[in-house]
Amino acid sequence: MIQSVSIVESITERGPLIFAVAGLLLMLLGGYMAGEDSMTCARHGERVDCHWRVRRVLGLATVEQQELVDVTGLEVRRSTEDRGDASSSDSSNPQTTTNDTLYVATRHGRKVRTLGGEASGRAADQVGELLRGREAAPVAIVDSTWTVAGAAFGIGLVLFAFGTVAAVLHE
Repeated sequence: MIQSVSIVESITERGPLIFAVAGLLLMLLGGYMAGEDSMTCARHGERVDCHWRVRRVLGLATVEQQELVDVTGLEVRRSTEDRGDASSSDSSNPQTTTNDTLYVATRHGRKVRTLGGEASGRAADQVGELLRGREAAPVAIVDSTWTVAGAAFGIGLVLFAFGTVAAVLHE
């Protein structure tokens, strides 16, 4: 005999599991994202050298690093994206997203994308002073991803707890 199961019953039955798995995935994503993007620059005689590093997985793993030898210039590139709501009839309130990214140029012709967001402007100012010879002390800029990672982990924890409790109460 074939039994028919409605979609609503199927979702009701599996809903707690869906919440728990989504929460677990968000917690894993938060754990991976936790870390920092950092750039240190120092003057060595007439040249400036920088070290760029991206750390993830609770700050324990270096996923990208580059030595930028003989830096000659900096460029902050701004990108904007229109995020208008296609389903909304209100076109008088367009939404745009703006992101700044710092590119570091070396004497050998390399242009490397480094810091993004607010850290790019700070880094451009501080490393620019170093390049112009006005500053001799090394410069260190750190852009932490712990806040966003913590938010993802926290939301994931709430979803996981909700799904687990709902599964226990459902049985």
